[in-house]
This record gives sequence, structure tokens and C-alpha cells, in this order.
Amino acid sequence: MKVSVVLITWIPSEIQTLSERRLKKHRMVWLKETFRSLKNSVTMPYELIVVDNGSEEQTKYLKTQQIDKHIINEKNVGIGHARNQGMEAAIGDYIVFLDNDIFLEKGWLEESIEALETYPNEKLIGCPAFGNDLLGCKKRLYLGKLGKYPLYQRYGGACWVARRKMLDEFGKWSTSTTPGRDYCVKVTRAGYKFIGLEKHKATHLGKSKSFDFHKKFVDGKWVKAGGIDERT
Repeated sequence: MKVSVVLITWIPSEIQTLSERRLKKHRMVWLKETFRSLKNSVTMPYELIVVDNGSEEQTKYLKTQQIDKHIINEKNVGIGHARNQGMEAAIGDYIVFLDNDIFLEKGWLEESIEALETYPNEKLIGCPAFGNDLLGCKKRLYLGKLGKYPLYQRYGGACWVARRKMLDEFGKWSTSTTPGRDYCVKVTRAGYKFIGLEKHKATHLGKSKSFDFHKKFVDGKWVKAGGIDERT
């Protein structure tokens, strides 16, 4: 069994407003947190494919990391097109799609694949952002359980663990402004559901105001109970 992790990265390069300046600072820190947590949380072998939509600062950082396939686009081609590039380069039986603002906890990949392997004939997409505790999603999306695993109606695509055969069946991501939603609609109409873990193990930093071990983000640093975390 082979696994490919496709990470799409982007940081705004043209900064005109204060909010854009803050966004750039945040996204650079989130990118580093994503790499750090990916490296520390997975024990099984995988190939890492990074599709790099800029900026120059980000590309410079990525060149210092251990990446199997680094696809650099001259301009931001959008997340849908970038995911298609990563999918075409991937050799895995399972393909993971990650945004560059995801914090990953130990076991997220192994447990997600175990869930999919347990039910090979079910139409499922692994979603480690969901768990029995209902964190990381709205309760209205909850569909009940499949064995010990919770099932959910949909999830946008910031952290998916998908079978290659499903992706081959449904083809490319859209190049609209909402490719995750578009793909989600397509697969759920065909009967697919999102299978979570006993406890959620992926946090979308860009959409999370707080999570268990970080309090809040201030001036490019994470503020913790013990003070400032300087890992930026």
C-alpha cells in the first residue's frame, strides 16, 4: 500500500493593507506548523508532494524541507488546479489532500487509513478533523456511526484521506473559487460519506479561534499558558 500526501501552499505576495500583512504573517506560521506536525505525527512511509503557489518567501522556506516532489507554479493557479497537479503526480493507493494551515496529531493518517481499510466496500472519505466528540464540525452534519467510527455528511477538503480509485472515478477538482465544496457535492450525491476517528486529530488553524494546546495567535506567535511560544 502506497500513500501520497498532497500539500497545497500559498501565501499572498502583494501586500497592500494591514489585514493582508497580518494574513501573510499568520499563513507563514501556519505553514511551518503544518510541516512540523506532519513530520512529527506520521510513522508510516509516504511520499510528500508540495504544490507551491507562492510567495517567494514561502518557496524559499519550502526548499529547506524534505519534499519528494516540489511543484512550483509561477503564479497562484488556485487550489483546485493545484490539487489536480498534485493528484497527477501522486503514485499512492491513498491520496491525502492538505491545506497549508492544518495541525495534525499523532495517528491521524494511520487511523484514517485503518478506518477505510475496515470498510473497503463502503463509499467513504477519511476525515481526521472529525471525531466522536463532535469537535471540528457542526452537529447537524453528524449522521451516526459505522462501527466505532462517526459518519458525517460533508467536509470541504482541507484535510481528506481518499482512495485513489474514488478520485479516478470522479476526476479533477474544479478550478472555481470553491473547489472543496464542489467536489464534496459531487461525491456526496454519489452516496459518499465522511468517516471520522474516535477523536478528531486534525485542526484547521485558519478557521479555528482556539484549540486544545494553543490559546490565541498574537503578533506572529502562539500565546500559551506558559507564555510565548517562539516556534515561528
